[in-house]
Amino acid sequence: MEIRLAAPLQYDSIVDGEGMRIVLWTQGCPHNCIGCHNPSTHSFKDGFLTNTEDIIKDLSENIKYHDGITLSGGDPFIQAKAVNEIASYIKSEGKDVWAYTGYDFEQLLKSWPQPRGVEANFGVIDAQGHGAYFETGNYTLVKYDLSEESSGILIRTNYSYSGRKDEGAGYVRECNEKHLLEAHVERCDITPAVFTEELSRTFYHSVLGKDFTHSSEKWIVDQDFIPRRISTASIVVEGVMPEENPLLTTMWVALGYPPCAEVFPVWLWENGVPECLVGTGKNNHAPQCDIVNKREKEVLSIKRGTGQ
Repeated sequence: MEIRLAAPLQYDSIVDGEGMRIVLWTQGCPHNCIGCHNPSTHSFKDGFLTNTEDIIKDLSENIKYHDGITLSGGDPFIQAKAVNEIASYIKSEGKDVWAYTGYDFEQLLKSWPQPRGVEANFGVIDAQGHGAYFETGNYTLVKYDLSEESSGILIRTNYSYSGRKDEGAGYVRECNEKHLLEAHVERCDITPAVFTEELSRTFYHSVLGKDFTHSSEKWIVDQDFIPRRISTASIVVEGVMPEENPLLTTMWVALGYPPCAEVFPVWLWENGVPECLVGTGKNNHAPQCDIVNKREKEVLSIKRGTGQ
């Protein structure tokens, strides 16, 4: 696939993302952002044409010496299909992808060629604390803006309000969450701990009208609780006030099955990720995840049938 670049691949960069990186400098950008330090990449006629096949060949010989690739420019999403092909290859090699763009998320969704090839829901928040929830289909895009919610809260699970009626999952879990949050909303005391210590560890079931969290029953059927046997983590992003340092933004992470997991803070600065959450070894497992998985097997010990 053809792609227009501003410069050849740059290797061994330590200033364009985390670790040692390869940088792909694309040519062409419509944004004209104030203070842009790469104005020479704005023109859609400059630079040079090459193809993704040759780029991937070069990457295959060098990516093993790097932590990932950074897509920059220019705006890489002007050539979304081409950079997606390159990024997909990098991910297949177990490396990470960073991207610098002047688009916001809504613009990216609207500009993506139809059919989009994806049916998914996305919750997003910007640097100013504005939030929105997007439900996307091959030819549809519905936005739910946080500013339009009278309570100031958007509650969603993994089905689409605008999707096919009664399809998907999460209807009961949504009711569970609304019930558990109701008192906190009234008191205006929602904190990260409400999600990491309460919602993600609570076995309340709205259909049965019962909370099994402290039940004396030895066995319960694991169905339609907020924490599920397939849950891989509980994550809360805590932003900062306008005058505060953005680097104080904190991601609270309970890695693994939430009822069995400890919670760790993760920050944006160097070494901001606790070592126990970093993938290591042959299988690139985080040590903490292996610890929690062992606990989960003890809790969910029945393996016959559905194992629920």
